[in-house]
Amino acid sequence: MFNNAISEPLVTIAIPTYNRHSKLLKALESCRKQTYPNLEILICDNSTDSKTKDLVKQFKKKYPFFSTNITYRKNLTNLGMGKNWKQCIEIAQGDYILILSDDDLLNENAIKNLIFPFKNKKGISLSIGCAQITNISGSKTKNIYEDSIFSGEKYIENVLRGKNIYYASATLMPKETALLLGGFDIKKYQHAFDVALSNKLAMHGNVSLTKEIVVEYFEHQDGSTHNLPFVKIINDTKNLNNEMLNLFSKNESYSNLKPLSNKFILRRTSSLISKYGTFQKRINIFKIYHYVKDLEGLFIISYMTIYCLLPNAIRRQIKNMQLLSKIKKMVFNR
Repeated sequence: MFNNAISEPLVTIAIPTYNRHSKLLKALESCRKQTYPNLEILICDNSTDSKTKDLVKQFKKKYPFFSTNITYRKNLTNLGMGKNWKQCIEIAQGDYILILSDDDLLNENAIKNLIFPFKNKKGISLSIGCAQITNISGSKTKNIYEDSIFSGEKYIENVLRGKNIYYASATLMPKETALLLGGFDIKKYQHAFDVALSNKLAMHGNVSLTKEIVVEYFEHQDGSTHNLPFVKIINDTKNLNNEMLNLFSKNESYSNLKPLSNKFILRRTSSLISKYGTFQKRINIFKIYHYVKDLEGLFIISYMTIYCLLPNAIRRQIKNMQLLSKIKKMVFNR
């Protein structure tokens, strides 16, 4: 099935998918073009029809030599995102695994670049590459950093400070270590289970960053985060925050990082809402104010947060930040 004659470790590119067969085709093509020689392409299909199954069948027929690398699994029922991702990591046959969103595209050298640190450096528990990000409006940005290796503590500190390094489709992790640390905790998290696992992996060793762009990552409004109730987004963010602080509880850096925690909750929550929510949904965030204010030190009605939740068109019209007080009164009818 896989090329066991090659001395290179087997890497699984796992693609959890749901009713997006047309986008999946491009993702599969990006997997086929990988220069790394020993791959398993694992497709876990949550779709409600047979279009994805038919697509995979046609793809394997078109590329018979590559077809032996493809493992297709059709779920009998829609497992939901969490369970589907969880089974990806559990049934993957590779020594290392990358979870590829079904609409993201890997650079042809992605796996080759991401596996390099594991093969040549000691103590690596997470390998992350750069991403080219295409946002909802179609504009492109890049998260760029230099080749580097740093501790898990430094990685968590970067997360708390709002330096977003992690993208699932740009991250390679050792399967056995990931399972040893509990895999994706879908009981605790509705959508951030992958971020939580990456944090645990980071603290288990060192994190390697490569300056090479390994994936084109697409933001979209039909994703799972977009459809989550805001209370669940906030719960996940609060759990992430608490878990990161617990990882540091016996570390001398704890006292320095504790003040960052509430800012992390505020920043992540407002970012997700402003990125994925419609205008009406953004305003609805204030309906759960009394829930949110119970989070220690967090005041979601701060002027800057209100500002972040406004549509860009309105935001650009606000020249004087004092006008936000009027917006606050409008929202709360007081």
